[in-house]
Amino acid sequence: MNFEREWDKWDISIPMQILKYESIREMEGTGSKTVGAEHIFLGLLNMADTPFEELFEGVNFPELIRNFMEGNELFVVRDRLSAAGIDISETRKFLREMVREKPPRKVRLKQYFQLAADKAVKNDLEIPQIKLQDMLDVILENPTDLILKACPSLRVAIFFVRCYNKFQN
Repeated sequence: MNFEREWDKWDISIPMQILKYESIREMEGTGSKTVGAEHIFLGLLNMADTPFEELFEGVNFPELIRNFMEGNELFVVRDRLSAAGIDISETRKFLREMVREKPPRKVRLKQYFQLAADKAVKNDLEIPQIKLQDMLDVILENPTDLILKACPSLRVAIFFVRCYNKFQN
């Protein structure tokens, strides 16, 4: 599977490793043949909506690491989804239905990972590692048509960002 080869090329955080399996689960659940940005986004929505204990069931993390991962990555993802006006459960429901009806054909995983890696380098001064929020930002900034249909609030946000960028140039 191209998805797993692409995923394994990058230095990713532990929550990103969980996202890999959430994305594969979404791909299988929607009857798709390959993982697309929609499946990764669905995985992010699942992680944002799932308590830490369920996400990492069976893994006995020391409390310090647990608090760091939950506070650093999961909280940021939840916060950014909220700031974008995305209703997690409704978006997940609509996007799953759309992906089942029309599975993604064009897979741009390499592009998404490269952009996420670039964000990780900018955001992390020590050891750049792709985190959940890096991938979420890339998807929110470069949504597929299906993601845009499932998240109407993104259209408005993208319009304002593009206007702002045009004004700045």
